[in-house]
Amino acid sequence: MIFFSKNKLKVRNESTKKCTKFCIEYYNLKEYSNFKIQLLKEMLKLSNDMSLMIVDTTLSYNQTQIDKENSVAQLTNLLDSLDIKYRKMIIKPTENKSGLAAMIKLNNNKKNKDYIVGLVVSEKELENLESILKCYNVHYYIDPIGLNKDNLLEEVETYYYDEDELQLKFKHSIFDCTSIKNMAISSKIENEQLINNIINNIKKDFQ
Repeated sequence: MIFFSKNKLKVRNESTKKCTKFCIEYYNLKEYSNFKIQLLKEMLKLSNDMSLMIVDTTLSYNQTQIDKENSVAQLTNLLDSLDIKYRKMIIKPTENKSGLAAMIKLNNNKKNKDYIVGLVVSEKELENLESILKCYNVHYYIDPIGLNKDNLLEEVETYYYDEDELQLKFKHSIFDCTSIKNMAISSKIENEQLINNIINNIKKDFQ
């Protein structure tokens, strides 16, 4: 277990035979939004500059105090104004979440509908989406193995049914938990040193 910058940024990694997970705690960073954008940009360079981004309103920060319908409308209006294609799906009340989503206990307001909104983002578009990055916990799936934007958007349906299955299709995945300011990066074991170098290089700017 390795920790960097004890007073600001904490990083630890865990490895299995196939995968390495880097857990990054950034709650002590004053400029945490800049940190997230910088890290995501570097991760996008590992692919053809495209990432499948899944915004799940069941994981929204402080969600008991917001009107979900208005919140999702604001989100999709922003994407429309930026001319970013997306796919919005209503989550059925009986839907069982798996993986990281299942680890977060939420007090849902059942009067409101829950949605997932999937979009494909490039490095250039990340800064325009800062308001989304601040409000929502988000999944990112990186290195689409030659899939175009339309093919990537189709994978939103895979997430809807089984996010663990979707994770297996990509070399790198990220879960950014804004509510507790914690990020988990999962990557194939052969990329462990590569991801470690990216994190080390970025942390120098936030010491």
